[in-house]
Amino acid sequence: TKRTYLYAVKRTRKAVEEGKKTDAQGWLAKAQKALAKAAQKGIIKPNTASRSTSRLHNAVNNLK
Repeated sequence: TKRTYLYAVKRTRKAVEEGKKTDAQGWLAKAQKALAKAAQKGIIKPNTASRSTSRLHNAVNNLK
């Protein structure tokens, strides 16, 4: 699952950099799910998952 959430987060950030809002929103949903699962399984701490999700959310919402 570590690979899964890292990949989803990376793809979300890449979509944000390229300005592709629809792609970013799609990857954001996958990243949120992967981060929550990783936190639940103890791969990352819950606060780390929450912080990452929040930062990704803000990045996607700030796209025009």
